[in-house]
Amino acid sequence: MPTLGTASLVTGVVSMVLLTAVVVLGVLVNRQGRLPGLPRFAGLSLHRCLSLHWLAYTCWPAALAHSIGSNSDMRSGRLLDLTAGCILAVLAAAGWRLVGTLRGVPRVRRVPELLAALDRRSSDG
Repeated sequence: MPTLGTASLVTGVVSMVLLTAVVVLGVLVNRQGRLPGLPRFAGLSLHRCLSLHWLAYTCWPAALAHSIGSNSDMRSGRLLDLTAGCILAVLAAAGWRLVGTLRGVPRVRRVPELLAALDRRSSDG
């Protein structure tokens, strides 16, 4: 029978994994894009159902620090690997989002370009 300490540890690990999933989804899904493989509404709905948007971003580093600082088990073995995986997932998602943002055309420039394309279509036809 698990002890209270074991139940607390398992609850913390599951919470950290789920919070990491929420942060990764939040970073990958933005209002102009979509999650690869899912329709736009599905990614946004999934993210909204799992989190309270900006609260997850602020809670994740605090939860990570608490996980590492409160239990020595998190500093070795499989739990250390899991913690590293959570950190890498968030960093990879943030890097993907940053690269996409840097490559994207700013919204201010998109509207005139779209209007010019529509004007060319109407003058051709």
